Amino acid sequence: MSPPQSLAQRVIQLNNEAIVCAIKGFRQDGVATLQRALAMVLTCEESNQVSVVRPSNEQQRDQMAYSVPLARDQCSKPFDDVFQFFNRAITLPQDDERFATLSCPHSRIRIQTTILYNLGVFCHMEAVCSGNSTLAFANALQFYGGAYQVLENSSKIFGFPHDDALLLVLALFNNMGHIHSSFMMDSDKTRQCISWMQSTFATPQTHNALAPEDYAFFSQYISVPAGAQLLISPAA
Repeated sequence: MSPPQSLAQRVIQLNNEAIVCAIKGFRQDGVATLQRALAMVLTCEESNQVSVVRPSNEQQRDQMAYSVPLARDQCSKPFDDVFQFFNRAITLPQDDERFATLSCPHSRIRIQTTILYNLGVFCHMEAVCSGNSTLAFANALQFYGGAYQVLENSSKIFGFPHDDALLLVLALFNNMGHIHSSFMMDSDKTRQCISWMQSTFATPQTHNALAPEDYAFFSQYISVPAGAQLLISPAA
C-alpha cells in the first residue's frame, strides 16, 4: 500500500495535472487547477510559522529543471521581433526529496513560483492564440510579476535562485519581454527584460542547469535582443 501523499506532493500533482489539461486545450481548467494548488501553498504558509533556515548543501545541489511544450507551434506572430514566446510549462518531480514538504522554505518558494509562472504562461498562451486579449495579457504579467517578486524577496534571505530555478527565471524574463515588446509596446520594460535575461543567461551554471532543448531556445534568442535593441529605441 502506498504511503499517503504529503501536502507538497499533492500540490505538485495538481501542477502537473494542470499542465496535462493545458496541453489538451483545456487551459481554463488548467488555470482553475493551478489556482487550487496555489491556495494550498498560501494557506500552508499562513498557518505554519516556519523559522528562517537556509537550505542545506544537499538541498542546493544541482538539479536540472524540465519544461513541457503546451502546443506544437509557438503561436507567435510575425512581428515578434525581439522575444519569441516560450510556450512551455515547468514541471516538478513528485519524488524529489527537495520538494517533500511545504515547511521547507526552498520547497515552498520553488513550488509557489513554478505555479505562478505556469498560471502566467497559460494566460499568455490564451491571449496569443486568441489573437487579441488585453485582459489575458494583463493577467499573465500579473502572475509572472508575482513569481519574480517571490524570488526577489527570497533572494535577500536565502540567496535564491539556485541552479534549479534558472529555467524559471529565464522563462519569466523572456515571456514578460515578449508581452512588453510585441503587445504592450513598452520599450523601457522591454530593455529591462533584455538586461535581466542576458545577465541570467551569462551565469556559469546555465548550461548544466537547462535541458538541451531549453538551452537551445534561450541561446538562440539571447543574442536576438542585443541585435534588435535599435528596433525598440526611443525616437530621436
